[in-house]
Amino acid sequence: MKTCKKCDESKPLSEFYKSKMHKEGYEHCCKKCRDAQRSREYTCTGCGKKFKAVKPNKFCSIECFGKTTRSDNEEMVRKVEQDGEYKLLSEYKTSRRKVDVMHVDCGKVFSATPNNILTKGSGCPFCKSSKGEMLIRKILINNEISFSEQVRFKDCKFVNTLPFDFGIIKDKQIIGLIEYDGELHFKKKFRTEEEFELQKIRDKLKDDYCATKGIPLLRIPYTKKDEAESILLNTILTWQSRAKL
Repeated sequence: MKTCKKCDESKPLSEFYKSKMHKEGYEHCCKKCRDAQRSREYTCTGCGKKFKAVKPNKFCSIECFGKTTRSDNEEMVRKVEQDGEYKLLSEYKTSRRKVDVMHVDCGKVFSATPNNILTKGSGCPFCKSSKGEMLIRKILINNEISFSEQVRFKDCKFVNTLPFDFGIIKDKQIIGLIEYDGELHFKKKFRTEEEFELQKIRDKLKDDYCATKGIPLLRIPYTKKDEAESILLNTILTWQSRAKL
């Protein structure tokens, strides 16, 4: 037993923190009194109430934590599923923690961070059509521009022929090619190093092919997604003007 210098109560040694600062090996104050001295005031993220705790904490209780987590989860599910393109299958933790997502169009399940899906435009890795490609397609259709998708040339290949996302057509001739480069063109993501290197090789082969054949090629990186429409329309206008000559 040991007497607490703060509350003057005799308590078992298990009720005291161990310390190298005192000869007897235990602090003079019991755990309850020591925690009261060390505690600071915080505001609960869940209910907004003030509370005291020894360690920094966002919530005043397990109940508040549970309510806030459920609310966040419901809100994230709503955001991810609002377009009807994806369905959240696992519980949401944080915006940067991966969740299981099903792509409604193809039925495939993959892992991605909610933040990535909502803000960076990452599409289903199993589908050829990414959000970026959908955006390009929509712009072309809305502006009544004639185009073809997944354009291939017999002499542009790497084992198999390499597809270009879009080909702009005028008088039944391709006057330019468009590639939307999503994150997978710049980051390894969930692939192996070898797969990432193969991606870079295929991209270079396409660049070299267009340069050799004199075919204009526009690459729109995912970082320019917000500017895609102006970049696309201005470039196509230039191609169309040249085609008249």
